[in-house]
Amino acid sequence: MEEEAASLFAQAQDEPWPDLLGYDASGKAVDNARRNIEAAGLDKHVRVLRKDLGQLVRPTHKQLQPGLVVANPPYGERLGDEASLVHLYRLFGEKLRTEFQGWKGAIFTGNPNLGKTMGLRATKQYRLFNGPIAAKLLLFDVEPRQFVHERNASQNASTTSHGPP
Repeated sequence: MEEEAASLFAQAQDEPWPDLLGYDASGKAVDNARRNIEAAGLDKHVRVLRKDLGQLVRPTHKQLQPGLVVANPPYGERLGDEASLVHLYRLFGEKLRTEFQGWKGAIFTGNPNLGKTMGLRATKQYRLFNGPIAAKLLLFDVEPRQFVHERNASQNASTTSHGPP
């Protein structure tokens, strides 16, 4: 079984790979990701850079077909409370809408209410766990028909109507 897995891995290394880019604002998280990528033998295919979410733009290093943007931001269990994270989720939604129209988006969150602040209507959602924490993977088609606009700018984000999720 191990020989078969090694053979399949070697074959996959010779096949064309899509661009796999990762970003995190934390240098420590980037260093950990790089070590894991190297240990998995994927350092030829996956690049990870330190970048703040506010700097996220569609890659321009070459012409790309629409792809998938995935985020696993904090959701209040470990790195801050919900109120302080609303801005982060809104910013991710804004970046998807302005930089990645025509792409797919996904966010893995233990707090679906934060996902509702993104200004995008989820097209699918999956219930998962992050250790003991119940979580959801929310999937989005980043297209204007899926954009959600607040009814009233003075409303609290948690009362904005977003439909699913």
